[in-house]
Amino acid sequence: MIENKKRQNQILEKTAMAIFKNWFIDFEPFKDQEFIYNEELGREIPKGWEVDKTISLIEYNPSVTIKRGEVYPFIEMKDVNTNSLICEPNFKQFSGSGVRFYGGDTLIARITPSLEHGKTAFVWFISEKEKGFGSTEFFVLHPKEHYLKEFVYLLAKNDDFREAAINSMSGTSGRQRADINALKDYIIPIPPSPILQSFHSLVEPLFQKIILNQKQIMTLKKIRDTLLPLFVFGKLRVEEL
Repeated sequence: MIENKKRQNQILEKTAMAIFKNWFIDFEPFKDQEFIYNEELGREIPKGWEVDKTISLIEYNPSVTIKRGEVYPFIEMKDVNTNSLICEPNFKQFSGSGVRFYGGDTLIARITPSLEHGKTAFVWFISEKEKGFGSTEFFVLHPKEHYLKEFVYLLAKNDDFREAAINSMSGTSGRQRADINALKDYIIPIPPSPILQSFHSLVEPLFQKIILNQKQIMTLKKIRDTLLPLFVFGKLRVEEL
C-alpha cells in the first residue's frame, strides 16, 4: 500500500508539471487568442501577458523571524528528493543559522551536485503562517500571493529555470554554488492574475492529494515499524489482529 501511494504521488506530480508546461510554456489553452512577439523572450506570447523577472512574483530568502533556542521543523539536504515535492522534516532547536521559511514555500538546492540532480521541495508540512528552517545550502522561494505557491514550485522544477541557476554557479570544484540573482533576474511570461488563480484552482487539488497520501504513508510506516518487531519475535500473530 505504501508503494502504491508513492507511485500515485509521482503520477499526480507529473500531471501538475504537465499542466504547468501546457499553460505557461506551450500556451495551449490560449491558442485561440491573439499572440504578439516579445523580444526579451524571443518568442510569441498571448496578448495581454507581461514579461518580467521572477522577483515580481517571488520573494527570495524571505525575512522570517524565528526565536533562538526554540524547536522548529528543520530540513537538510538529505531530506529532499530529486523526483518528488515531498520532504520529511526533522525537528531541531534553532541556534541562529539556516534559511527560514513559511508553509507553502519552495526550497531549491543551490550547491553542486544537489542542484544539478534537481533537489527541490515544497513546504507542505506546516501552514502558511507557521515557520521552519533548513540548511544554508537552499534558496527559499516565497510566493508573494497565496495562489502562486504551486506555480512557484513547478517553476522551480522547470529545466530552463534550473539551468539558469546551474549556469551561474561559481566556486571551487565540488563546492560550487548558484548565484541567487540569476533566479531573481530570470524572465518569464506572466499572465493576468485571473489566469494564475485559475491555474491554482486546477492544480491545488493535485497537491492536496499528494499531501494526504504522504500523511497516510507516514501513518502506515509507523504501524509497520511498531508491528513488525512483534511478528519477528513471535510476540504477535496475524490471527490476533
